[in-house]
Amino acid sequence: MAVVLDYDDDDPSSDEPRVSRRGKLKGHIADKLIQLLATKEYNQVQLGEMFGVGAAFVAKKLTQIERATADVDFQQSRVITRTLTVQAHLADLLGGAPVDGHIADANPTHPFFERMTLQVRTARPIAQIPASEVVLQFAYGTTNAAERLSAAQPEARFETWVDAAPDRTWTLQPELTFAADSPFDANQRTLLPALRGQGRALTLDLDQLLGLRRIEVRPPADPRVLIAIATLGLSAGVVYAATTKHHGPNHKRHAKVHRHGRHGFPPSVTRFDLSGYKIQTKYTLGTNTGNTFEQTYTGDMVQGVPVEGPSVGTTFPPFHYVALPIAHKTLYITWVKDDGTIVDAFVMNFKTGVVFDYNPTPGHPESSGTVKILAKGTNRIP
Repeated sequence: MAVVLDYDDDDPSSDEPRVSRRGKLKGHIADKLIQLLATKEYNQVQLGEMFGVGAAFVAKKLTQIERATADVDFQQSRVITRTLTVQAHLADLLGGAPVDGHIADANPTHPFFERMTLQVRTARPIAQIPASEVVLQFAYGTTNAAERLSAAQPEARFETWVDAAPDRTWTLQPELTFAADSPFDANQRTLLPALRGQGRALTLDLDQLLGLRRIEVRPPADPRVLIAIATLGLSAGVVYAATTKHHGPNHKRHAKVHRHGRHGFPPSVTRFDLSGYKIQTKYTLGTNTGNTFEQTYTGDMVQGVPVEGPSVGTTFPPFHYVALPIAHKTLYITWVKDDGTIVDAFVMNFKTGVVFDYNPTPGHPESSGTVKILAKGTNRIP
């Protein structure tokens, strides 16, 4: 290796002594040679000693480390077709039990595939009840279904598996809606007694289920009698009167009587929820004559507020209440304190619009007047 240096030692422009300039040049040459010779892997210490520059020119060991990271994702999608052998899986489930005692071959006529059907019709046309429709709720074991009977659809059919009910017994719950032109409960719905059986055909006698009775009233043959009145008294205060005029000895008139059940409105202690109802009572007789109250029912509480009459301005505390249906569209309502003390009792007939009020206070606590519903709740008064 040769190093050629071209420099003028006799530079007249430099004030530095010639010896000093030579020393710097010597150091510079040594530095360059060490850098060059280091690439040839010479011993740096020896080179430094060779040129007299000491340990300040010792080159450290240089190490280059290269790292690379690569993520390789190998995926493969494949459709695998596997054939399941039913017998093999059943054998695993049997756990060594006899196959003949648990597995049997069955054709479509086997009892396992047997179906049951129930055909339902009415004894006489629905329009003659008079009703607009009858909704049938059918239950047979684990099967539940609903069908509607009407003038346009006089029959219904239910079908399910025979073994859906272990006892092979079905239950049918009819709900009837009276027609708009019905002489009683127009457009109202009523729940009829539930029916049970195991037969495959059912004829609904809606007259019997409703407790309807047809009574024929004939006027006397005496031409001097112009009007005949027949009054029928039924239990639970339900009365229906039919009046006929005499138009000759052969003229006939019919009257229908609607009763809740065979023996009138049935005994019951089922409470009625008046939540959402706002009722107005206006008294014309008794202690509260001239007063009008508004009763607001929420949950099991009631708040009475006088809105007209001598009691206006009086503040009453809220009370608990108990309401019991005692007749058609008629409720017996009591207001009670927290300790069970009765503070007021009412009988409200929403069909006739009459209220009877008994406030257990000294003197004559009886009052009576009119009642009407200002706001209806979610439950329909039976």
